[in-house]
Amino acid sequence: MDPFSAISLLEALGSLARSIIQKFDSFETHASEERKLALKYKKSVQVFANEVDEVKVLFKTIVIRGDTTAVSALLKSNDGKDAFERLSIALRLAETLLRRQDSAAQKLISSLTWTEERRGPFLTGFDEENFQEFKRMTEEAFDTLDERVNEISRLFTLFHRLYLLHNVPRKSEPIAWGAEPWQVGTSLDILQLSFYLNPFTMVISDTDRPEVVGGLHSLNSTRHWAERHAHTMEAAGRRWVEDQLTDGITVPALGRIQLDLMERLWKVLSDSSSDIHQAVAPDVASGKEWVEMLRSIHSAFKRSKGQRFSIAFCGMVKAGKSLFLNALMGRTILPSNELPSTAWPCRLRHVKGQLTPTLEVDTTAFQMGIAGLQARGYGKMMANYTPPTDDPFAGILDDVPSTTGIPNADEAHLKVIYIHWVDLHPATRANLMRFETRGFYLPPKVEGEDAVRGLLNDLNDVVRLCHRFRVPFNMSHTEWPLLSVEFDSLRHEEIDGVFEFIDLPGIGESFEDYNFEELICRVAKEVNAVVPIVSFKELPKEDWRRLPAIISAGIGRPPDLVLCTHFDQISRDNLPEQLANVAKVFWPNSPASTSRVLPCSSKMGLSAYTLLRKSASEKPRFIDMWNNKTIEYDCAEKILGVGDPGPNFAHFSHDDWKRSVEYQLKLSGLQSAIKKLTTDMVLNSQQHSLLLEGERLRRQLHKAVSDQKRILLEMRRSEEDYEHAYNDFKKAKETFGRVLSDWSLGETRMHMDSSAKLQKSFEVLEKRGLMAASAAVQAVSARTPQAQPTPGAPAKVDVLIFAHIVQAETFLYDVQQDLSQSLTKLKHQFVGLVRDLANRSRAEHFEALKGSIQESIQADVQQELQAEIVDELTTRGVSVETLMFTSIKRDVVQKIATRYNASTAFRAIEDALAKPLIRSPNPAAVLNDNWSDFDRAESEARTRGIEELGFMVRAPIAVIASVPWVLGAGIWPFMAKSKQYHMDKVAIAQKLDMKVVGPFLEQLKSEGQKTLDGMMTKSSTIAREAVEGALEKEEQRYQLERSKKELPPTKSGVAGALAALSNFLAAETALLKVQSYLKELV
Repeated sequence: MDPFSAISLLEALGSLARSIIQKFDSFETHASEERKLALKYKKSVQVFANEVDEVKVLFKTIVIRGDTTAVSALLKSNDGKDAFERLSIALRLAETLLRRQDSAAQKLISSLTWTEERRGPFLTGFDEENFQEFKRMTEEAFDTLDERVNEISRLFTLFHRLYLLHNVPRKSEPIAWGAEPWQVGTSLDILQLSFYLNPFTMVISDTDRPEVVGGLHSLNSTRHWAERHAHTMEAAGRRWVEDQLTDGITVPALGRIQLDLMERLWKVLSDSSSDIHQAVAPDVASGKEWVEMLRSIHSAFKRSKGQRFSIAFCGMVKAGKSLFLNALMGRTILPSNELPSTAWPCRLRHVKGQLTPTLEVDTTAFQMGIAGLQARGYGKMMANYTPPTDDPFAGILDDVPSTTGIPNADEAHLKVIYIHWVDLHPATRANLMRFETRGFYLPPKVEGEDAVRGLLNDLNDVVRLCHRFRVPFNMSHTEWPLLSVEFDSLRHEEIDGVFEFIDLPGIGESFEDYNFEELICRVAKEVNAVVPIVSFKELPKEDWRRLPAIISAGIGRPPDLVLCTHFDQISRDNLPEQLANVAKVFWPNSPASTSRVLPCSSKMGLSAYTLLRKSASEKPRFIDMWNNKTIEYDCAEKILGVGDPGPNFAHFSHDDWKRSVEYQLKLSGLQSAIKKLTTDMVLNSQQHSLLLEGERLRRQLHKAVSDQKRILLEMRRSEEDYEHAYNDFKKAKETFGRVLSDWSLGETRMHMDSSAKLQKSFEVLEKRGLMAASAAVQAVSARTPQAQPTPGAPAKVDVLIFAHIVQAETFLYDVQQDLSQSLTKLKHQFVGLVRDLANRSRAEHFEALKGSIQESIQADVQQELQAEIVDELTTRGVSVETLMFTSIKRDVVQKIATRYNASTAFRAIEDALAKPLIRSPNPAAVLNDNWSDFDRAESEARTRGIEELGFMVRAPIAVIASVPWVLGAGIWPFMAKSKQYHMDKVAIAQKLDMKVVGPFLEQLKSEGQKTLDGMMTKSSTIAREAVEGALEKEEQRYQLERSKKELPPTKSGVAGALAALSNFLAAETALLKVQSYLKELV
């Protein structure tokens, strides 16, 4: 084969390869389209089935329960006969169509069955023409189904209108209702019709027709018909959800459905004039459940009406958080690169169309910090301060020992300030001088990139300086600054609601620069997601590996995604290995989680994006981009190189140049990371919120259903049945008492085991802690240059010699830093152990009690009560947060329920709202004041819970600061000899052990013991209360039922209670259906 033939063959091979790729692309496209068509067709059939069911219920109600005189007159008239005949024809045509479709579907499934004859390359069977025919036929099937549905609906509407015209007032006596099956079945149809007209808001009262009330009363005549009623309403709830899914199953569509359901429930629950209030459980427990349901719906409204999606970024210092956000905005506003890092959180809001950035700040806390800095005047002190000359040879020429001794307190203070001032960034030093200027103030709002950048730098420096010099700064209640601008990366995205990012300060190496864990806890209440950012450059280090624990402690779960920056500064050969390494740290139990790690080069991405924008219509001028101070330079250098960039650039055509820049943008990973964070993560966070809100309300509805079923059971139960059930309950109550006694004995053993493990951890803590001081002194002395001893003086191994007092101060400061880091690491390890131990203790308490109940009490004895207690134990013991707030909820909800008791009948809620929620333009705003008592009481109870559970619900730094920030020379044992300063390493370590390490360890041990004791006590109390509370509630129910036996329930009372149960049953099942769809989309 000659070279030209080889070239021809290579071209042929390339063509064949491209042809196969095109076939694969076409196959994937068609397979996806076929699936979409199948799902769309399934939905059309489902809509058809639901429409037929509704017409059946309505038609059956007219014929069986309607005015028989009107029906007879209608069918005898020409118009009526014609309408009925046309409706009958439409139904028969629909039946024929569906039978044909059923047969076709079976054939299609059969044809897709894998057989021996069909084995082989699948592409050989692919036929574009057949696919287009399949697509055309499917579209025709859609149209035909829609035509049939519309025809049936239209003809039934005509028949119904004619029936209404022929309807005359009834003159016959109402039918006497019993419990015959046909009458009960008709009552179920009436309920379905009522639900169809008023989903989740059905109300039956004395004003309804007697036969309707009587028929519903018959549904509660036996357990069998009660179960039939429950199944019917559950099916109605599921069908309602299916009917709402007109645009397919998506997260936004499911969110709208869930919100619609909540609005309907709110209408019933909050209207105190509604008859349903008299039809539900009147006891205090039910009242609390209603308040909880109202609050759950209220919280969901606040979130959904605001539609605020917020993502916070956290990570180590200089991990690239601010640079990535600059890339998102397409502007270099946030501090990055060599500028001082972010020191205070900042919210960044995407505002479509706002090209000029603005920054709004609540300056109160910052001005107070500036006032503190002005009072100290450290900037002015340092401006004229010259530290003593650091001359290591100064003592050699002195023959006479020095008699000066230790400098006075003012001089020592200046030296310590200097140690903290000298390593500040020059820009921060300059800002300190500005802040100390008389009358200096920060503007509350600025506009324009330069002004925004300047104010942000000022805010960060205020916080940084206050922290550095220990000036008080209120970090807990300060509103974070808000930067608003249109993000270039989101300019063409369709985003509903408000979209925000939060730039958090970096975590320092010692993890003590900020109370970061509590900051994450605060962030978790305000954001939809927290995304850690890890630099590829930092992967060999250990510090970033603490991020998963900090984030999990703050938000209660691992993050959804991790962003890895500085992608352009690593070799891509081992990228899969590095991604797997990061994934394993954040999701150790999920081997396929590397797709959740997003590699990205923010700097290169921003450079390429900016250069691409300038290259949109023509090549930019070389001189404009070839400047290492411009954003575009990095991308241009990557493309052109540094050898001969000018001529290289001249050889590029405009199209080739754009393609090269686009390629660099793609390589940076910026676009795919932004897509994941904006589009995918918004859906994920919305999905997560919907799941949490839906499950919370569903659990509350489940309790309401149980209460309502209990009311109806009591209404139909005879005195004999009541006495039999009450005797069974008393026997079960005694058994539960014995179970609690046995469980209490086991508690003592669990407590002793946990305390023994904690004591062992104390021994390890003390051993490691007492080694830290001497290790820090040795480590710092090994890397610190020292002066030579005075000639003729004996050398001492454990004595350090410094030429000047500033050297000694610097040495002590470095020791402090080393000791702080080692103690902080030890503290995090110890706190992790205490948390894990306390968590296991909590789980053991609840699991042991549940196991004892299930082993000691027969499954068929008091089934409902057993299920209620076990469910309550599961709910209360699921997490530390749940455990802490179980008592909060009990105290607070009791307070609210007492305020809105039977005498007020929720009138206070209605009065507070002033307007119906659904008609209000801003429901969340209307509701805010209504829950002030709840919020206030919750805050107080949270404080008590935090004090009780220590490390479990607060960051360790809130309890213990590792090392005091000033270890001045005045407290240290050293001697000044011939202008040399001698320090004994052993004495320093002993002083540190006594003054720092000892108190530090005692505080840790005390807080650890308090945490474990608090967790065990709280777990024991809450678990016991779950059982005793359920038994007490059950006893109250029986006593209340006994008091009502002399007054049998009215038919209207039973019917009303049944209507309330119908609403709750349908709502719970509808929420379950929505939840199942949401979980399928995960």
